[in-house]
Amino acid sequence: MRYKSNIFEQENYKGAGIKTIPAMRIIFIILSLLSGVVAFCIVSNLEKITTEIAIVIANILLSGIPLLMIVIVFIYFIVRHRLKRHRRFWR
Repeated sequence: MRYKSNIFEQENYKGAGIKTIPAMRIIFIILSLLSGVVAFCIVSNLEKITTEIAIVIANILLSGIPLLMIVIVFIYFIVRHRLKRHRRFWR
């Protein structure tokens, strides 16, 4: 006899003699087919995809976002260091 709230119970339990496909197997098959189609599309359009990626990365580098991120991280570490220095009890 199976418990009603058993989380480890098989999903496809319908009784003796009935064969069903568990939901996890169906999802696995669908995702496998989908990843195969996507991989085929990427390989067939590899040159176009790599040029698009190169253009996006060049635009990001030219926009100054990396420099802004470096400045923000530098300010964060300075503030963090000063707060740690003021929290010391035996100073």
